[in-house]
Amino acid sequence: MNTIGQAFCRGDLTILRESVKPANEPVRVAAGCRRAARCSEHGTTIVRQDHRTHKTTLRPAKRRSSAFLELWESMRCFEPVLAECAAKRIDHDTLAALRTNVERTKAAFEDKRDLVHLDIGFHQIIARASRNRALQLSRDPVSQLFYPAFLRVFSRLNAGERLVFAHEKILQALGSGDPVEARSWMDKHIVDFRRGYELANFDINAPVSWSEMKAANSGG
Repeated sequence: MNTIGQAFCRGDLTILRESVKPANEPVRVAAGCRRAARCSEHGTTIVRQDHRTHKTTLRPAKRRSSAFLELWESMRCFEPVLAECAAKRIDHDTLAALRTNVERTKAAFEDKRDLVHLDIGFHQIIARASRNRALQLSRDPVSQLFYPAFLRVFSRLNAGERLVFAHEKILQALGSGDPVEARSWMDKHIVDFRRGYELANFDINAPVSWSEMKAANSGG
């Protein structure tokens, strides 16, 4: 491997800047990605790179929060494509788990907290069924902050029937192996949740904090 290649693997972009003309777009993109990784410590995700193993790990940043709108925009990117991938790769056991989840959700209309956890479970099953580890890794830190917002909505609105209807449509598309329909219904589902958030008179530009996430997970 040449010197430039070794430097790139180490994550050292200095030699790249010195060796390649500034007009070279790939180098600017690589440098930008490096800066974005450093800046992400101030957002919802911290990126750590081990230059010895070249392994990158992500963990949620604990001291900052993001606006609901930011989280919603991110989940609207992730969830529909995960559903599309799942429709192509889901197996019988996973479909059975989703059916069980939907039946339990129907029975949980009166228990808002159970309803939220079942909804989280539904989406987690689909994420695993996508068999796309890169998407799952990218989604996880965002989803940990996004889903506490569900509890806020269900505390004010009776949205259980709409949720189950969407889940049944997504399940039907997954069962028939229809990636286009699965993606379409998941997108409608995520869009509908934003409508519910606004209908409940929550500010979409207000932050969703880690304290809310801990409360949602602890049941307190």
